[in-house]
Amino acid sequence: MVQSEIRLLQDKLNSMIDCEDDYAKIYEMSVQLDLLIAKYYDEQLGGRHKISGAGCKNKN
Repeated sequence: MVQSEIRLLQDKLNSMIDCEDDYAKIYEMSVQLDLLIAKYYDEQLGGRHKISGAGCKNKN
């Protein structure tokens, strides 16, 4: 289900880019696509891919 939604948004985004649509609309569509892809990977990996902050250094 999510895969078909991803393909649909990819097609829409590509069309918007090809038609030189408004940058803000392209950006918004790109963000929606990114969120959907993240959802797909979350479902596939069972939430194991979450960033834990390991390796981040506190600048304080």
